[in-house]
Amino acid sequence: MLQIYSVGVSVFLGGNKPSRTGDVRGDISVNFSCDPDISWKLVDLALEEIYYLQDQGPSGEDVSTILEIEQRAHENGLQENYYWMDRILRSYQSRAYFGDVSASFEIQDEGRAKILAAAAGAVVLSVSLWRYLRTTVNS
Repeated sequence: MLQIYSVGVSVFLGGNKPSRTGDVRGDISVNFSCDPDISWKLVDLALEEIYYLQDQGPSGEDVSTILEIEQRAHENGLQENYYWMDRILRSYQSRAYFGDVSASFEIQDEGRAKILAAAAGAVVLSVSLWRYLRTTVNS
């Protein structure tokens, strides 16, 4: 029986500051363990989906789903020790730390909220603009 045992997808978007171009780079990692007889089929399916996203872009629903998953992961993290250990460490290492961890937490929370709000608006706007320009150019 041909089986897929596990699947994992991770995405990293990052930028190096200072950057000569300001371009953001990204990596997508798709991992799976499966019956060896279907491994190439899974590679083909993963590449097909990546090409589709490059060509069609994400839908507004995709963006909303991603933001919702991020929010749930954040809420779940609030209940885990590793989350708080990492957050405390980042607070002490932050340029915004001036002897008050609570103040550093607030700055981190404000930054996260601003980034998520900007991401939601910017992604939806850029997807709409991308689709408009693509339609205009192809017409």
